[in-house]
Amino acid sequence: TKERAIKLRDDMTVEAYKKGLILLPCGKSSMRYIPPLLIKENQVDAAVDIIAESLTAEMARQGGLPTQIKGLFVT
Repeated sequence: TKERAIKLRDDMTVEAYKKGLILLPCGKSSMRYIPPLLIKENQVDAAVDIIAESLTAEMARQGGLPTQIKGLFVT
């Protein structure tokens, strides 16, 4: 839907923080991640995994979509 997901975004931000990743809420229902200038590939992979895990956990908790979103960020 085009409905804003403010609560999902806020809860996902908290969940990611608990796992060691700081995400910044911005806009109505989006977030941003500002990595350091020098970052290793395994650190990016870890951040993406935390984002996917946090999104999965919050969507399941809020009765949303699938309980697992594997391969969501695979290129």
